[in-house]
Amino acid sequence: MKKIFLILAVSLLGGAAANAGFLVDPYFGYTASGTTSSSSLTAISGTELGGRFGYSTMGFGFGLDAVIAGTTTFTTSGTATNYAPFHYGVFASYKFPVLVRAYVSYLLSTKDTESVTKDYITGTATKIGVQYTGLPFVAIGLEMFSGTASKYTLASTGTVVNFTPTQTQTRITISVPFEL
Repeated sequence: MKKIFLILAVSLLGGAAANAGFLVDPYFGYTASGTTSSSSLTAISGTELGGRFGYSTMGFGFGLDAVIAGTTTFTTSGTATNYAPFHYGVFASYKFPVLVRAYVSYLLSTKDTESVTKDYITGTATKIGVQYTGLPFVAIGLEMFSGTASKYTLASTGTVVNFTPTQTQTRITISVPFEL
């Protein structure tokens, strides 16, 4: 009787884990174009590496979205300055039955750290994207990023400067979504 109960318990728990619907979606993004409302910044380009981690069921998905590496280049009057992004937030997505997935992310915190002086810009942002999911193991997408800076912090003195420009970016993304 104990063996039957043990086999039944393992079967039920194993089946629940196999159908849990965990979503792991690492991605790489390339900024094809970008602009800002600040008159001193003229162009934005760069790359990012991140991932979406959450839960997926019946086409719907939700969870955490984080950018952990990459380089964002802001060009000011012909001078390029590189920043390392670290962004995190939440996302919601829907995978259509016709090989398309759409998602929206709200980034609760964005932090871009300058590579030399370590000064950093903080703020919030949103991302809206569409992906083609018809390729094996890979999804290719187009994403619109819209961010608002709230402050600029000088690392050497800790001085905070009010800095509120907005930026928009159009990105091409490649991801490898796994639903476990």
